[in-house]
Amino acid sequence: GPRCRCRAPPSMLRHLQVPRALLRQHGSCARSTFAARPSTARRSTVNVQVRADSAVAEAPAKSVQQGLEEGVTLVTGSSRGIGRAIALRLGAAGGRIVVNYAASSKAAEEVAHEIEALGGSAIVVKGDLAKVSDAQALVKAAVDKWGTLDALVNNAGITRDTLMLRMKPEQWQQVIDVNLSGVFYATQAAVKVMAKKRKGRIVNISSVVGLTGNAGAGQLLSGSKA
Repeated sequence: GPRCRCRAPPSMLRHLQVPRALLRQHGSCARSTFAARPSTARRSTVNVQVRADSAVAEAPAKSVQQGLEEGVTLVTGSSRGIGRAIALRLGAAGGRIVVNYAASSKAAEEVAHEIEALGGSAIVVKGDLAKVSDAQALVKAAVDKWGTLDALVNNAGITRDTLMLRMKPEQWQQVIDVNLSGVFYATQAAVKVMAKKRKGRIVNISSVVGLTGNAGAGQLLSGSKA
């Protein structure tokens, strides 16, 4: 019969047995449609559409960053957490990285030193993504240093967890300004550089709460990261 292309609910995805070789074949950013079998007594086969993000952790740095060796990448919010991990991985592939921070210059400098120890290059630039001028300055810093910008990773994000009835308007605005408007500001500035050479890559980091919200964070973080 005809194949069914659909998104499986999180409860099903937890039980899918996905071969690692298949994940490596399709890469980290490809949406792959394949037949998967739930590990339950029911042996019916279903076709689901899964983003193979977990392949990133397993694939060698060169294969994951194919085409970005020695490329110039701006990773927003890269002084810690996911942004830091992305910056280090790109740096290990020989990339030239703009390490962005909003508060901790010490942490950002440490990331830059680690990148250089791994064989990459890095500069540290402070910037609040809630401000148009700061987003533009981050892109300008890359161009001033290396003459171009090849990729942008919109990773920066904040949260102000609280229940809706207790949330203050300024809390709402702070999160929206960084998580949503900041992505627009940085992307707009980056595209102006990339369009001139008709080439570039932009990656937006989302969140699991963008699919299913959590109490206290659902209404705000979910909306800004959906």
